[in-house]
Amino acid sequence: DSSIIKALGASFYGLTYEKGRAAFMKALAKNLTINNKKHGHERVTFVNGLSGVGKTTLTAKITANQLELSPKKVVMATLCLPNEPIDDQLRHYARMLNAPVLRLTPDNLLESLCSTRENMVIDVSLDGRDAIETILRSQEVLIKGESASILALPGGSSHQFIKKQAVLFKELSPLTTLTKLDECEITPLEISEFFTNKMKICYLTGSKSILRGLSNCDADILAEYLLENC
Repeated sequence: DSSIIKALGASFYGLTYEKGRAAFMKALAKNLTINNKKHGHERVTFVNGLSGVGKTTLTAKITANQLELSPKKVVMATLCLPNEPIDDQLRHYARMLNAPVLRLTPDNLLESLCSTRENMVIDVSLDGRDAIETILRSQEVLIKGESASILALPGGSSHQFIKKQAVLFKELSPLTTLTKLDECEITPLEISEFFTNKMKICYLTGSKSILRGLSNCDADILAEYLLENC
């Protein structure tokens, strides 16, 4: 997007094409990532997104990542309507990781957050607006910085889809994970939408491996990815 080139123009003015391109990608990556070493250590992580974007797999990967980095027990959960069962895939991942799995609803969420002191990674299966209102209510029992919201977006998402998700989940100030990057690459048009909507990318991941299948996305890693694919 021309507005982004203009906004980051100071990063490449006066440089040769190749050096300017690298400097521009580095500046862009810095704007799209967070410099926060505390991220990833929240007690409660809500994983949001539409059905089919890789939420359940991402829930398992975040759980595996937390188990690897800390000896603390991690509980996996699904947040759904009262009449919906736990997803079979989530049960499978929980068995594989030897992690307990809970079925949470909007009615019992607050009580469960208070009674469960272990880390929790929650696959949110509610519709967008219901999910947002339920997660916002959870702030009543959680202290500041104790929870994080992650928005899962497949690498092949269109820029229109990214914009709609950014607007829908804006109230949660979510960090973004790009999923299924081994299936499709992201293009400059989509990256422009992330910048325009002030979205931050925290993880990059593919579809396959659960153990060690999650890459923390810092500015250097994202800049390298952008140089290779955009």
